[in-house]
Amino acid sequence: MNKFTIITINYNNKVGLQKTIKSVFDQSFGDYEYIIIDGGSTDGSEEVIEQCAARLSYWVSESDKGIYHAMNKGIAQAHGEYLVFMNSGDCFHDSSVLEWVAAQKLDVDIAIGTVECVGTGRLKVPPCNDLSMMDLFRNHPPHQAAFIRRALFEKGGFDESLVLVADWSFFVDRLIFQYTSYRRLDKIISDYDMSGLSTMQTDLLREECFDQIGLKASQKVPLFNGPLECEFRKYEIFDGKYKEFKSQEEGEEKKEGEGEQAPRFRERKEFKPRREGELKPRRDGESRPRREGEYKPRREGEYKPRREGGDRDRKPQGEFRGGRDSRGPREFKGNREPRIPKKEGE
Repeated sequence: MNKFTIITINYNNKVGLQKTIKSVFDQSFGDYEYIIIDGGSTDGSEEVIEQCAARLSYWVSESDKGIYHAMNKGIAQAHGEYLVFMNSGDCFHDSSVLEWVAAQKLDVDIAIGTVECVGTGRLKVPPCNDLSMMDLFRNHPPHQAAFIRRALFEKGGFDESLVLVADWSFFVDRLIFQYTSYRRLDKIISDYDMSGLSTMQTDLLREECFDQIGLKASQKVPLFNGPLECEFRKYEIFDGKYKEFKSQEEGEEKKEGEGEQAPRFRERKEFKPRREGELKPRRDGESRPRREGEYKPRREGEYKPRREGGDRDRKPQGEFRGGRDSRGPREFKGNREPRIPKKEGE
């Protein structure tokens, strides 16, 4: 029995297929079998496969029902201890990958390494140390960097009813619900081609994820980290499909909107005569008559018209002529010495 089985599926991606085949044949470790499943390509991919058919354990070029149907066809022909799905366009990071992994002496069911995303500035996506449900929801484990024990497929392969997330659903079932063993590999395993189908259809990807586990935010709390606006969310499992979840969510929002627009009727209050000296709080916008002598501050922007003729015609009390007093200087008459009160008895 071979140590590894490498499975490549392809459909009308001749250039990507050539890159993948070269990266497999360049491996320094030779204890592997190689399987190619082609979906009946018409771009010359079949001719590429025929040129290297002598080095392949199995290959076929025929129409299929989709990505995961083709991957299941490859699983049915596999005999290695660990399976690696390196689809057309994806490549091993270097020629020593299989040799390095074999030296780790794997004793787990699933081992996942790092992928380097080609087309995003060589972004590296390392695996988690411990995989939880939330870890799997936030980041899909890359099958290009995963070594999966073949015995895990004896209970069934990938769900062919799914278009994009059957491999993710497989990891959720095996790692979370069946408690299979897992190990992180601290090495870049593959270069991931970002032009693949799963990276182009993000809406469908998210919808299928909701169909599988139905995460629903039951609580949303706005948070602020300086100028950064964040949100804390509490999730609960929604028992249903994604479309049902969205329709239920829209129904709740509609009810809330109708509740806000509904007319509010005031409750009738029993009339009670006001007692003498009782203070009644004033309502917004309510006015009351001004009492005599009460000061009322002028509002901002309020205009008070001047008297006819203006304030310049107003004269101060007392007559003012020419800026000087015409009566001349006043003469002080009397004793200038200060008066000292006399003591008693003087």
